[in-house]
Amino acid sequence: QGATVNTYLLEKVRLVDRHANERNYHIFYELLAGIRSNARDKDRLLLESYTPHHFKLTSSPSNTYRRRDAVSDETTYHNMRHAMSAIRMDQEQQLDVMEVVSSLLHLSNITFLSHSQSDACTLDTDNHHLPCALELLGVSLLHLQDALTTHSIQIGNELLIKSLSLERCTKALEALIKATYAALFEYLVTQINTCIKPPPNTTPVAFIGVLDIFGFESFQTNSFEQLCINYCNESLQQQFNRYVFQLEQADYEREGIEWSFIDFPDNQNVLDLIERKHVGILSLLDEQCMLPSCTDRSFANAMYNTCVVGNENGNQSFFLFSHAGSMPAPSLSPSSVSSHSTNESLKSCADVIFLADTRQRARGLFGIQHYAGPVEYDTRGFLEKNKDELPKEATALLASSDNRFLRHLGTLMSNKTTDYELNTMDRRTSRSPTMDRRTALSRSPSASSSIMRVSVGGQFSSQLRLLRSRIDVTRPHYIRCLKPNDDLIPDCFEPAVVADQLRYGGILEAIRVSRIGYSQRYAHVDFVRRYRILAQEELRESGRTCKIKSSEREQCKILVEAIGCALWNMEDRPPSMVDVQPCSIPASTFTKRRNSSRNASRNATSWIKNKPMQSTHSINATPSSTELQKLGLQMGKTKVFLRQSTFDILERKRNTYISSAATLINATVRMYLCRLAYYHALYAEYEALEAQEQYERSIIGGDAMEMIRKFEVVDETMTEWKTVAEWKATGEDREFKWMMVDGRWVRNHDGCTAAVG
Repeated sequence: QGATVNTYLLEKVRLVDRHANERNYHIFYELLAGIRSNARDKDRLLLESYTPHHFKLTSSPSNTYRRRDAVSDETTYHNMRHAMSAIRMDQEQQLDVMEVVSSLLHLSNITFLSHSQSDACTLDTDNHHLPCALELLGVSLLHLQDALTTHSIQIGNELLIKSLSLERCTKALEALIKATYAALFEYLVTQINTCIKPPPNTTPVAFIGVLDIFGFESFQTNSFEQLCINYCNESLQQQFNRYVFQLEQADYEREGIEWSFIDFPDNQNVLDLIERKHVGILSLLDEQCMLPSCTDRSFANAMYNTCVVGNENGNQSFFLFSHAGSMPAPSLSPSSVSSHSTNESLKSCADVIFLADTRQRARGLFGIQHYAGPVEYDTRGFLEKNKDELPKEATALLASSDNRFLRHLGTLMSNKTTDYELNTMDRRTSRSPTMDRRTALSRSPSASSSIMRVSVGGQFSSQLRLLRSRIDVTRPHYIRCLKPNDDLIPDCFEPAVVADQLRYGGILEAIRVSRIGYSQRYAHVDFVRRYRILAQEELRESGRTCKIKSSEREQCKILVEAIGCALWNMEDRPPSMVDVQPCSIPASTFTKRRNSSRNASRNATSWIKNKPMQSTHSINATPSSTELQKLGLQMGKTKVFLRQSTFDILERKRNTYISSAATLINATVRMYLCRLAYYHALYAEYEALEAQEQYERSIIGGDAMEMIRKFEVVDETMTEWKTVAEWKATGEDREFKWMMVDGRWVRNHDGCTAAVG
């Protein structure tokens, strides 16, 4: 029926401050590439001969101009223009948007001149980007200079104007660029929602939400933006963990197994550290922003005083938040935390969620142990980024513009500020019925020198709570996107890069949560099919004792009891079973089995490599459901649930059985092949002898061959058969007598001849 788009934490700081090898928002590069072939738009936007390296918003020391994913900026620019036409934006509206983008490019190149006589600054009129910015913004040089170089303060009926230093002028320019871009972004989102919103008087029945969230971030230097992004990921990770827990709980209850002993981890202490009122980091930051003359250093000191407990030597200081948000004394010895490596300290101490050692405190740094790992933050710029103040001179500048579209953007900024002021005043005056809305508006901070907007941290925290409340009433599905390498090239898989993404995306944390309970589950038929090798004799015995074939559930029950009995009598069990002593349960706690349980249990325990059983009674009995629960093995209505440690044991024993069986099969097959080769060789020898016999028969005839066979003698010193011709040639056909010579019978032809003579 329709849709709406919501935004969370637009990273405006990327406009003026980017990391190495990081591009600015794509629109700037797409605009410069897309208008090359359109001379008319190029003249109107005053971008005749400019490229990305000409502007501060698009240039970088690493010359990161082109996209590394082989996507053409020119192509995406034309696709974007088609998309703007699809949401019913005419060509004039589209060019209005492009004019604002072009004005921001030229504004980023504006420079200031500092006067040595005073701290006052003026715009550099020799800068050739200044006329382009003035024309695109539709303002005069005087108005722009007053908005960026002066600061007005209303005291009673008197208006004081103060000149700004060069640093503050630069900050005012950056604030104008960020506020204008944010207003433009909000305008486009509004245009999209106007086009795709549901028809009027439509009652929504169901909805599908798509959330594109930023991943966990940890850079060499992490600032306020990374804290907000990681805070969001931390909160959504908690929601995901609880969702996994709910699914686990529902599955356990549906299967009718015991699960109350499972303790799922919760990162509420980290969220309390960031968002809890009065003592959380964001609350302390908001308090510092409201106090006069506060700096990033004062915020850091306030955070250290609230969140840190130091040791006697002052070398280490860390804080442990409880779930109730109290501040107990740390149960971890500070000496166990190394002052030389913050990350290693946080990794080695899982309960430490906030750390600030001497080195960090001297530099205004602090560390937080997130679910994805430790991150060190730099407090420089925290107050300014959290305030996100827009000087009222900048709003007045846009309101006085000759450009109708820019005046509309200025109105959007003013209305957003006024709405927040009224909502804030409504909350403050809700307890006082005597103060009406008009009185609250008269007391609003808009009369001050700067327009006080909702703090970025407070706004983001409110949006995050609303987002979580929406997710809690839906059925979420998660899609994790991983890139195989940082160079965005095909056929290149870097395991370290993927492992970091799995960690930062919460996948490893989700796996850890899942492994705490019964991480392995099998249907009854699958469990029997996989692990029946561990109790074959028992299953075979049960089949012989039953008149009818056992059902899958009965076979599974027999197998679970046999495995449980074997695990119960196992001595080298993992740490998760340390409270289960082999054969230490009295006989009254066991339930008797059928008559075949004696031999079956012995067969089931034969695969356990341990010492002899201490008691024969426990071998002949079945552990109850309580003992099976301690062993990490439970049988549900349709599934068998295994703890990870129990699953590892069964897999190891199963692999041992399979390996032994494979070895036996291999040996048997090799023996068969050797015998087969021997029989082939023997048969070949027989065939050779038969062929030789047939050949001799064909030479001398059949009758002669029969006569020769009668007188054929094989001498014991001979190693081969002799043919008839060879036998006659030796003279052995003469008459002879046997005689004993040296204990050996030999032929005596001479003696026979002499006797005959």
